[in-house]
Amino acid sequence: MKISSKVKQLIPILAIVATCTCLGLHLGLSFGPASLEKVSIVDSGDGWVVKGDLYVPRFKAAPLPAVILSHGDGADRSQMTPIATAIAEKGIMVLNIDLSGYGESPNLWSPANHLRDYNASYNYLASRSDVSIPLISAAGFSRGGEAALWSPTVVPVKNVASLGYTWDSYAFNSSYPAN
Repeated sequence: MKISSKVKQLIPILAIVATCTCLGLHLGLSFGPASLEKVSIVDSGDGWVVKGDLYVPRFKAAPLPAVILSHGDGADRSQMTPIATAIAEKGIMVLNIDLSGYGESPNLWSPANHLRDYNASYNYLASRSDVSIPLISAAGFSRGGEAALWSPTVVPVKNVASLGYTWDSYAFNSSYPAN
């Protein structure tokens, strides 16, 4: 099935609305532009590396709610940049990551590795004094939406938003966490 260009243009808008709705935000509120920091997260437990962009709202007091954001299949974190920017302008810290096997990630592609990406990302956000740990959420598009849906099996995220989720490779992969 071929998706028209008009529908493709609506996907980022729908993603913003769905993510903000899931996180309980009012779309009229803006905290202005966020600062952007390139991050390379190394999970101290096993040296797992996650590459990403961290968007920190400038004009909102800490501790902040935060969301781990992940992209679709065949893309990298740049696919989610407009959504990450829009969410951060609403006062939420955003960690926009490259899933394993994509972009700058040094890790091999696998559903289990995508959950390791979420685990390391969650641990990184939870270690920051400017993040409200009970308000860390997960969101993603397509493959990233699938990883976001499964992230509660490895981390205690508050909310989950998934857009364009099409199939469940995690259910067919025996190496995903059993908890």
